[in-house]
Amino acid sequence: MSRPSPLSARRIERGSVVSGPCGLLAIVMNVRGSTATLCRILHNPRYHHRSDVRIGFGDCVALGINTGNRVRCRGFRLGVQHLTRRNETISADLLSRVRAAVEKEDAITRWERAEIRSGGVSRIYG
Repeated sequence: MSRPSPLSARRIERGSVVSGPCGLLAIVMNVRGSTATLCRILHNPRYHHRSDVRIGFGDCVALGINTGNRVRCRGFRLGVQHLTRRNETISADLLSRVRAAVEKEDAITRWERAEIRSGGVSRIYG
């Protein structure tokens, strides 16, 4: 019978809340090999991006952060070795809203890049 790894409870997986270098606080969206795709949690951002998702009061309490914080749903990659899993968890509702916002932002970004490559202004505008 195999014994569980002592680090199995600290495994970084989709939906985990992690901290990293320079005060990074983020939600893990995907892990592939030794690289994690993250969405940063911003502390009371001055400017709001179209991909920002507001964190509800319950999740703010669970994470130990102030209300008014947002998740910036523009994914970026970072090596798992640089991350530390936190004990806090997020609700399934927040995770599903973040995943939907990430997919929407990726689609919009792909469309914008295609427009730039095709010559700039969309045919809609003349």
